[in-house]
Amino acid sequence: MDNRFFNGLRPYLQIILIALITVLSFFLFTLIGLFGAAALYGMPLQDVLASMNPADQGNIGLLKFMQISQSFGIFILPSLLVGWLATTNPFTFLGFKNSITWTGFGIMLLVLLAIEPVVAYSGILNQNMSFPGFMAGIEEWMKDMEAKAMELTEAFLNVKTLSGLGLNLIMVAILPAIGEELFFRGMLQRILTKWFKNIHIAVVVTSILFSALHMQFYGFFPRFILGMLFGYLYVWSGNLWYPVLAHLVHNGIPVIAYYLYASEVSATSVDDIGTGDFVWIWAIGGSILLIIFAKRFRDRFRDPKLE
Repeated sequence: MDNRFFNGLRPYLQIILIALITVLSFFLFTLIGLFGAAALYGMPLQDVLASMNPADQGNIGLLKFMQISQSFGIFILPSLLVGWLATTNPFTFLGFKNSITWTGFGIMLLVLLAIEPVVAYSGILNQNMSFPGFMAGIEEWMKDMEAKAMELTEAFLNVKTLSGLGLNLIMVAILPAIGEELFFRGMLQRILTKWFKNIHIAVVVTSILFSALHMQFYGFFPRFILGMLFGYLYVWSGNLWYPVLAHLVHNGIPVIAYYLYASEVSATSVDDIGTGDFVWIWAIGGSILLIIFAKRFRDRFRDPKLE
């Protein structure tokens, strides 16, 4: 059953309402995280605030706690609230409609495998971009943001215990996969489709926002490409579980690879994956396979005989 208030709003008003809910939820869960961290670590609140420095390895546990708390505040709670405002069945509204099939999951993995070289090559091109001289200040600020983000990521993922690996999988793979797909594909893409009356424009705009809101310019193109993939997996299947699982696998593999390298089980650093003089050849091959596997995934859900 639909809720007439939310569904009666124009799409731009729905987006404004989503923005307000998201901001309020973010501040609420930031406060919950701060007071929760103070209680959990037995620290005064001012010390918790002063301890949020990724350069200090002793504060990583606290930073992870805040990261998890804010994941709920920015993505998960706002999506569920909007789903509840829109209908009596929020999970159906957000796209969790059908169970997945093993065949569909297998084709999805092939699609994800094919796009990885394309994502890696786009990342190389993105990192080699430079700005005109008059934008040197902006470029320096963006590089500084990127360096800090990379520093924090490496500090998060540098674990050698199974408990640390499990926490990282929850923080980096599971929660972002669920939360970001709920927010961007399940909620925002749905509303933008209604606004633009064109699913392709909605996927592109959602992917731009998905990448931009990560606040890492030198990783913008790879995330945009992934956002497009997640968006079309949802469009073709009508089931949010497929982009959620694709997102989870994509984020989870580097987490496991970091753990194996830090534990000296593997001699290959994550930073070396997807690099080399011939990465562009892999990108071309991946593009060809991507077209083949993506078409197969789309056709599976278009033709009832394939179900």
